[in-house]
Amino acid sequence: MFSSLGWSLVLFALAYSATEQRGWGKSGWSKQLLWPWLVFGSNAIVAYMISELLGTAIEFFRFTSGGHRTDALSYIYEHVFSPIGDPGWRAFAYSVSYTALCLLPVWALYRRKIFVKV
Repeated sequence: MFSSLGWSLVLFALAYSATEQRGWGKSGWSKQLLWPWLVFGSNAIVAYMISELLGTAIEFFRFTSGGHRTDALSYIYEHVFSPIGDPGWRAFAYSVSYTALCLLPVWALYRRKIFVKV
């Protein structure tokens, strides 16, 4: 059984082989498949800052739900992700959703050709 590092290296090796050695990175379907990595890579610093600040900002939104005072992150987790039975798939769904949410502002910058460099 592979560890997460092992799976990551296998996936990286397959992606490298497909795009660099076989030239599949120039075809139409692979451009669509690699598009999120292109967008995140274009503004990686902004993507990181958004991911760090978004988690803190979500905790500031508090409201009452069912007679209990709660924050937005707990509410979303309880109503969206908690019904997923398997804890592994629940964590995966949360991670993919959070990443997609962080992709939106970075994509807006990418569309306007705004690239932050240090």
